[in-house]
Amino acid sequence: MSPSLATFHGTDPPDDIADALRHDGAAVVHELAAPHIADAIAERIVPTLRAQEPGGESFFGAPTRGMGDIFVHAPEIAGDLLLNETFLEVADAILLPRAPMAASAAQSRPSATWEEGLDAAFEDYLEMKPRDPVLGPNCHHYRLNISGARQVCAGDAHQFLHREMDTFRPFLEHDPETPERALAIVWALTDFTLENGATRLVPGSHRWPRERAAEEHEVARAVMPKGSAALWTGKTLHGLAASRDESRTSVTFVFMVDWLTTEENQFFAIPPDVARGLPERAQQLIGYRASPALGWVTDRDPDNLLRTPGGPQ
Repeated sequence: MSPSLATFHGTDPPDDIADALRHDGAAVVHELAAPHIADAIAERIVPTLRAQEPGGESFFGAPTRGMGDIFVHAPEIAGDLLLNETFLEVADAILLPRAPMAASAAQSRPSATWEEGLDAAFEDYLEMKPRDPVLGPNCHHYRLNISGARQVCAGDAHQFLHREMDTFRPFLEHDPETPERALAIVWALTDFTLENGATRLVPGSHRWPRERAAEEHEVARAVMPKGSAALWTGKTLHGLAASRDESRTSVTFVFMVDWLTTEENQFFAIPPDVARGLPERAQQLIGYRASPALGWVTDRDPDNLLRTPGGPQ
């Protein structure tokens, strides 16, 4: 019998979801967004997806259609999905940033001048204490590593099981004892079923040695209604599942600690002219933000590189 995933409702406490992620490496949250929000976003992006020829079987297993410039086609995704408060509170709890992103956390304020902003960032750097393995900090902030929409089309092959952090091997090897450096979420814009390719996840695999392979009976499926989301950590084995029915559509975000480079170049995927039309916290998550002494730009506010300190974007 296949294992089950810890399952929550969108109104459940984020700390409970974070605890499940620490224990199992994956969780499902039903109705994290309202179904009508999922419908509205799907209506905006599905025509673009359907205009593509399915492909990508060498990596995804099943034929898929994908798009990376989702904020161009549906900027409301930023407010409706990316900035979902429960999602950000969970991300804060798992990735342990010095500068949390949830609205409930204290937010940085613009500096009056660029020099003051850089001085404040450097003072923040000097004041950082040794990392606590439970409380952090594990990073200054986190940002988007990957963002995009995908349709899984009818096919017979599952994607191979992998970890988000595999991208960084051999420079960063898998180590179950180190803090989490990535957190992924897939939003269901259509119902996820066993027949249409609900995501495959391996509970507990974030604590396995790299050499251990998952047996089929250890693989769970993220079956969930539209508007729901599946979350997993960067060390958890996962993969797309074959769809033997109609296509299923999703939006995926992967957050990464700020001190690792991103897989997708967000500054080309979401250039400044597009980013300026999004909420400020979305701009920061995209990467228009500097860490202390890392990523700064002269005469730009370190907290939001799209603006000069004390001025408009």
